[in-house]
Amino acid sequence: VGVYNLCMRMLSIPVGMLTNALGEVFKQRAALDYNEFGTCRNIFIKTLKLLTVFSILLLVFVSIFSKVLFTTFFGVEWEEAGFFAKILVWLVCFQLVVSPLTYVYIIARKLLENLLLHIYILLSSLVIFVIGFKLTTNFKYVIVSYVINYCFVYLIYLFRSYKFSAK
Repeated sequence: VGVYNLCMRMLSIPVGMLTNALGEVFKQRAALDYNEFGTCRNIFIKTLKLLTVFSILLLVFVSIFSKVLFTTFFGVEWEEAGFFAKILVWLVCFQLVVSPLTYVYIIARKLLENLLLHIYILLSSLVIFVIGFKLTTNFKYVIVSYVINYCFVYLIYLFRSYKFSAK
């Protein structure tokens, strides 16, 4: 839990700042375009491309340097956190790209679907952790399953948000 927590905090802090900054710009422009023209697809695609570039850069950086960074800043006993960062960075990268774009759910008034996806996330995460820890003592498999599941949900959000970006 400590390794997971440290990895997520270290990965999420810079990503959160970037997501918040770009997300605010996207929200304002997307809402304006959607209400005025019935579509916000242009700003959606521009934002998607920009966030994808940042995401790829983060993925490459963490994949190359995570082990060195965690041992340098936190000590040799946190070397395993560098390994987990390489797994969790996928989740963070999907989050970086998709989270701001899901504002389209609010603009298009698709709140019920959003709620259902959140319920799925809650239930599936619960199942992954409960069953995962009962079936194996290797928590790496559980974390990988969790990341794959979350990335799957983010893909659903991305495709549905794209669909909703035009009336």
